Amino acid sequence: MRTTLDFEDVVDLFCGTGDRTNTLASIFPNADVLGIDVVHATTVPADRVVFTTTDAYPPLSIASETADFVFSTSPRFSTAPGHRERNKWLIEIDRILEKDGIAIIATDLDRNYIFEEWSTMFDVANVSNGYAFLRSIRGRRRFYR
Repeated sequence: MRTTLDFEDVVDLFCGTGDRTNTLASIFPNADVLGIDVVHATTVPADRVVFTTTDAYPPLSIASETADFVFSTSPRFSTAPGHRERNKWLIEIDRILEKDGIAIIATDLDRNYIFEEWSTMFDVANVSNGYAFLRSIRGRRRFYR
């Protein structure tokens, strides 16, 4: 089990302009940070930051089990319109996370829903202040809906 936040490979999924991606690079000074969105980031990348685009649907062009940390504030993980692909994106986050990798997802979903539904794939460590703190668990039954 990971006991440190000294990440090496960080993914900012649906990074928007890229400002938050650069902030993640300053928070994790030893990490390479990849900002991904469906549109091009408009921010100049900081050292160790790379921006790329993706389709609106999985899969990402990232090898399996390579990210230590995934962060996302995308409405895809909420009750907002367009959330129907949420489970596909959760499966994709699980695919790219290393064993014991950590994901922090912004969401307005009900806390009980998250613990019931997302715990089939992740160790749901906490749901607080609109964020779900998740740890990847290999070997646990995954949901495919």
